[in-house]
Amino acid sequence: MIIQKAFIASEKRILSNFSLTARERYFNFLAMYPEIEQKVPQYMVASYLGITKEFLSKIRSEMRNSPIENVNLV
Repeated sequence: MIIQKAFIASEKRILSNFSLTARERYFNFLAMYPEIEQKVPQYMVASYLGITKEFLSKIRSEMRNSPIENVNLV
């Protein structure tokens, strides 16, 4: 049962990497794991999202400088 749940979670992550923008994936990550971002290095978060740490930094900078847009959260 645990293996099945892990497989389903992996499939959802792969699907979101293909169907969502990097910004949407980051917002989903924040919604699902709000406490992890402060505990894990930025390069690991970027790797999980399938983007570079530089692009993640750009997304975070844009978030600080502009109001949050409507994003489809999972």
